[in-house]
Amino acid sequence: MISKADKFLWSMKEKADALIQDESLKKLISYVRYKVDSINTPYRLSALRSHYIGFSIGSVFILATDPDRGFGLYSNRTGRVEYARHLAAELTDAIDIGISQDHNFAKAPDLALDHCLVRNLYDAETHTQALALAKKMGLNSLSQSLEELKAQIPPADASYEGWAYWSDSLLDTIIKERNIGYVFDCTHSRKQMTCLENYLYANKLIVDCLNCQCNVSKSVREEILDTFLILPGV
Repeated sequence: MISKADKFLWSMKEKADALIQDESLKKLISYVRYKVDSINTPYRLSALRSHYIGFSIGSVFILATDPDRGFGLYSNRTGRVEYARHLAAELTDAIDIGISQDHNFAKAPDLALDHCLVRNLYDAETHTQALALAKKMGLNSLSQSLEELKAQIPPADASYEGWAYWSDSLLDTIIKERNIGYVFDCTHSRKQMTCLENYLYANKLIVDCLNCQCNVSKSVREEILDTFLILPGV
């Protein structure tokens, strides 16, 4: 027999999922689901989905610097982006604190490599680390591309245009080899960002309820956690 608490939590999840009606946000959440399913880690998949949503928002914002390159539409939304990333981080920790505690992602090389590559977009000094990880993981095509890019790293006093060209080349490699970045539309409106924030906040509220020893059956608790950040029919 389904308890009142079970029904209430399922109702909360259905209402949270219903917040996402925008097609670009559906694409983001769908992409994150399949990206997480493709990597091997010991962490709970729902926590990783939350982690990659925050991670993905950040990877777009890194390039939000020059309107002529199409990334400037985010330049005045630093606060909104950071708030959404903060919500995603809180949700990740609420589901599986182990991700935050594994500072170097020693238990999750795929996650370590993805973080390193995105950091490399704005910090050329991490390129050697990314290359070493790719070689260690036997990713030959990525390793070769990173070797070629290593030889093209601009000097420290290079112009903005020089660094932008190199970053674009690296981003193309990340999209091709690691399936990160291509789905993210840098023209998200304030309404879209607010919708994403509300979605993350609603899911965090559900996790808080699940973690507060409320009278939810174990089977329902696990089913809700397993389907977190997965939209029905998407």
